[in-house]
Amino acid sequence: MSPTDDRRGFVIIGAGGHAREVLEALEASTRAGAPFETLGYVVDLRFAHAGTAINGKPILGGLDWFKTQPPGTEAVCAVGACDVRRWLTIRAAGEGARFGTVVHFSVLITSRVVLGSGVVILAGSVLTVQVEVGNHVHVNLACTIAHDSVLHDYATLGPGVRLSGGVTVGEGAFVGTGATVIEKIHIGAWSVVGAGAVITRDVPPNSTVVGVPGRVIKTRGDGWQFHNEAGEREW
Repeated sequence: MSPTDDRRGFVIIGAGGHAREVLEALEASTRAGAPFETLGYVVDLRFAHAGTAINGKPILGGLDWFKTQPPGTEAVCAVGACDVRRWLTIRAAGEGARFGTVVHFSVLITSRVVLGSGVVILAGSVLTVQVEVGNHVHVNLACTIAHDSVLHDYATLGPGVRLSGGVTVGEGAFVGTGATVIEKIHIGAWSVVGAGAVITRDVPPNSTVVGVPGRVIKTRGDGWQFHNEAGEREW
């Protein structure tokens, strides 16, 4: 399958619930006039079969599909878990994947926002001024990201997250549904902020923080996010 006319062919890595939401964002933007054509999904074939249709789009194959991808094809990884997304994008890049960015047409985003590659921003989100978004960052439904905030590579915001001005979200950090972060807070790399938490002080790397105000309830060792060739965590 190849892109038609002058449209950019998009491929979604993953085929779960989040991937279906990303497909909807792509199709909504296509209806609004964006030059996208979604070709289908690329997956780990241990968990799905090539040719299976999901919401009308086929599973094209495994990650080695990118070795023979049509010219002009772009990919986005639609896997919610930050560490798994990191592993998949590294593997896909090694097979030749080129990454694009998916921004739902309803997102309010100013010209003073800088986006990396492989970014996903879903419907109803607002990004104001001097906001920097790294590679393979996911911003879910109806998030607000205020001035001078920075989201590093592989960070994820769950639906309804509110980031005040000057917030930094470290690499691979996950901020859960409905969490609120006050101004000038630093969320450490590969940490987890629980749903509904209110963060009033910096979050250490590799920690899990919950509650109002947020408190640390768990800390993981450095490097927990790394995966081996089979996709399994290395420790």
